Amino acid sequence: MDWKTHMNDTSGQLRRLNKAIPDTIADRCTDCIGFHVQALAKAGGTREEMADVVAMAIQMGGGPSLMYGAKAIDAWDQLVGES
Repeated sequence: MDWKTHMNDTSGQLRRLNKAIPDTIADRCTDCIGFHVQALAKAGGTREEMADVVAMAIQMGGGPSLMYGAKAIDAWDQLVGES
């Protein structure tokens, strides 16, 4: 598989975002959180997937990640809406 195909592969993109979002939450980078949440929404991710990656971030980063995870869910709800 060539690089362009790999980058345009929706399931691959979702996998990458599922790894990136917990890292950005654990790193407490609000700009990065917004960027990756928006990318997940554009890639066709769901609120359930968003909740799963936030749960992973909380396991990685503890209490502070709980607060930033809530910001990520709020960002999702603002971008996509609650569903």
